[in-house]
Amino acid sequence: MLFLSFLLHPNVSQGEIDKTSFHFEDTDRNEFNIQRLRSDRPSRLLAVWFVDHAERRPRFDSMLDALAEAGIEVWRVDLLADLFLPRGNEQTRTLAGEPVAHIIDAALENYQGNVLLVSYDRMALPLLRGLRLWQAAGKPNAQLLGAALFYPNLFGPSPAAGQAPQIDPIVAASNYPVIVFQPEFGSHRWRIGQIMETFWNTGAAALFYRLSGIRDWFFMDEEGEDKPADAATLATVEKMPQLLMQAAKLLAGYKPPAQAKPLLTTANAIPIQAAPTPIDPPRPAPLLDLPRYPAATHSEAIDFKGKVTVVVFWASWCPPCVEEMPSLNQLQQRFRGEPFQIVSVDFQESSDTIEQFLQKVPVEFPILLDQDGSISAQWQVFSFPSAFIVDAQGDIRFSLNHAIDWNTDAVHRLVEQLLPQH
Repeated sequence: MLFLSFLLHPNVSQGEIDKTSFHFEDTDRNEFNIQRLRSDRPSRLLAVWFVDHAERRPRFDSMLDALAEAGIEVWRVDLLADLFLPRGNEQTRTLAGEPVAHIIDAALENYQGNVLLVSYDRMALPLLRGLRLWQAAGKPNAQLLGAALFYPNLFGPSPAAGQAPQIDPIVAASNYPVIVFQPEFGSHRWRIGQIMETFWNTGAAALFYRLSGIRDWFFMDEEGEDKPADAATLATVEKMPQLLMQAAKLLAGYKPPAQAKPLLTTANAIPIQAAPTPIDPPRPAPLLDLPRYPAATHSEAIDFKGKVTVVVFWASWCPPCVEEMPSLNQLQQRFRGEPFQIVSVDFQESSDTIEQFLQKVPVEFPILLDQDGSISAQWQVFSFPSAFIVDAQGDIRFSLNHAIDWNTDAVHRLVEQLLPQH
């Protein structure tokens, strides 16, 4: 994989920020409201930033201010709000590209310099759809440099736990220049190679830059959040103006193809697993050899033989994971003394983070630490929480990609059917 290294200059002169809003209508009379941030300095670049959150995020807002202060004009676009759509992963994932194409037209008509499209997570999918639609309409314009995608989730609907996710078809139909910014400890760090190879196979000028020492959502926080960001996170946010300027300079060196690639298929929704789903035929559980909290000094392989095991992949930042913890504790108590165990795998969090979490939410079963996310990738975990029920022979019999109430008669009967006979 090609890694890029930017020469960053920390001292960027600043100007006063002018924050205004304007709106325009497309041909379908949809009204789009644009928040524009710019300084009194000459602007060198327009960053059209597509967001999917409505909550106030102080770190993100301050970062956009810093972009404007550094001479990058920013258009903040919230398509879900403009189209009166509910917020959610699936809604964002399936959002059509036409609104993005209209925004591109508006940017090129109203800004005299270079334009860079920016998004993060699942919003990268509608951005790519819109970019391709604009390209297919035969409107070549060297001002549009391409797209900068931060920790993009370019996969289709969440698969059943234990199945590999499918890359959304728009990736194979995207040949406009892009640059992917992937956090070193991001949730898709082990899958990003597939994404880049798909871009490259289309002939796209697709560049990759690894953001060292940070996680996804690094430029997001919640208002009133009492946990300060770490030094690596703050340093990366601080250098965002330089990152985007360097990205724009690199992308400007590539001539976009005149012809858009054909879009062959679309990804259909996969139902959320509301109950444990049988694995037919059963398959052997991958090795689960990880350090155990709190010591975390050496790895310890979990022995599946002779007992039923529920393996739960989770993280403290995942609300559904937190919600199901009490019922998992109750399930553990229900089968105490039986050949049964629950083992949880925390995704890429430190022992200190887990210690703080346990002060609020008790966990009455072992916690293993998947510090680099490699074991989660081997188990084909795509969303959190994900769970697997392993029988006494070490085979996965059921999987689940959604939080449930584990302390129910239905779950009790399922476990009882798998318990080895005494």
